[in-house]
Amino acid sequence: MGAELAQGDAVKIRVTDGRHGDPSRRTRKFGRYMSDGNIRTLFVDTSSLRHAGFRNPDFQKLLLRSKARSLRMVVSEIAWEEWRTYMRDTECEKARAIRRLFSDLQGTAPSNRILGRLPPPALALWNDEDIDSASKAAMAEHAAHHGIEIIPIGTDHHERAWRRYFGVKVEPPFNPAARDRENRRKDIPDSWIFEVAVDLIADGRQLSALCRDDNLAAALLGIGIRVFREPSEVIAELERQEFSAAEEVAQVEPAAAAQSADPLATALSRALDGFRDHERKVLGFIGHFGGPSKDELWGLLLRAGTTPEVAKNAAERLTFAGVVRDTGNHYLAVDRHLAQLAIASVEEDIIRLLNQEPPNGV
Repeated sequence: MGAELAQGDAVKIRVTDGRHGDPSRRTRKFGRYMSDGNIRTLFVDTSSLRHAGFRNPDFQKLLLRSKARSLRMVVSEIAWEEWRTYMRDTECEKARAIRRLFSDLQGTAPSNRILGRLPPPALALWNDEDIDSASKAAMAEHAAHHGIEIIPIGTDHHERAWRRYFGVKVEPPFNPAARDRENRRKDIPDSWIFEVAVDLIADGRQLSALCRDDNLAAALLGIGIRVFREPSEVIAELERQEFSAAEEVAQVEPAAAAQSADPLATALSRALDGFRDHERKVLGFIGHFGGPSKDELWGLLLRAGTTPEVAKNAAERLTFAGVVRDTGNHYLAVDRHLAQLAIASVEEDIIRLLNQEPPNGV
C-alpha cells in the first residue's frame, strides 16, 4: 500500500460538478490537488478505527495532535457510525448473554433443590436502546474532546455513488473485477466514504488517509491521496517532517553563533540544559490540558513524575520569558504554535498519564 502517484500524474475518474450536480468524464491533473508531502489533514477510515482502536498508543498520539490542532483529523459520518455501532453491538451482546444466562437460571430455579428455597431472582440490566443512546453520547463527546471533525453525507453523494456502481464502466471503490453483484454491493458503504474524500480533494485540502481496506485505499490513491496503513506510519512521517523543519531552522542560524568562543556562555548553557526538559514538559501540559488551574497542573505533573517545586520553578521561568501568561489561578500558553511543539515533545508522558485513568469504553 506504499505506492503513491507521481506529482502531476493525470488520473481519469468520474466526478460531479458541485455547481450543477451533473456527472461528467474529465481528466484532472491531480498535481494541483496533491499534498506537498506535509500531513495537514488526515482522513480516517472505518478499517483503521476497528484495527487500531482509540486506545492504540500511536492512535492516541494522533488524537493528542488533533486536540492540539496541529493535525486536522476528519472521519466521514458513515465511517464514524460504522465504528460506533460496531462497539455498541459488542456491548449489547454482552448484556444479551447475561440476560440469556439469567433466563436459564430463572427457569430452573423453582425445581432446584437449593435455589428453590430462595426468593425469585431479580435482574436490572440495560436494554439495547439504553446502550445505543449511551454510545451516541460517548462518541459525540469523544469527537468534540479531541477535535475530530465528522463530515456528514453530502446531498449529492448518493447520486455519485449510484453512478459509480451502475455505470457501464464500474468505478472505484467498487471492484470492476467483481462480476458477482453480491460481492460488489459490499463496497457500497466505502463508496459513500470515498465521496467525502473526493470533496475534500476538490476543495484543495492537503489530504492523507489512514486506511487498511485494499479497495478503498486503491481508490484513494487513484485520486492523489497518500495512504498509510498504520497509525505508527503517520506518526513517523509527522516526526520526520518536524525534524526536517527543525533542521532548516538550525541551518539558517549564523555559524558563528553556533561556535561561540565564550567559555562562560558555553558552561552556563550546559548547566541550564537540565531545566529545558522541565520547561518543555510544563508548557506541553499547559497546552494539552487547555490552561488548567495551577493546583490541577501541579497534580497532573506530579502524577507524571515532576514535583510541584520543580514545576513551579519552570512555570515562573516560562512566565518571565513571556512564553506563558500567569492569570493568577491559571497559566495560559501565549504562542499556540510553540505550545503545539511542546505537546508533541511530551506526548508519551501525556499518554502514560491518560492510561492511568479507568477506561471509558472508547
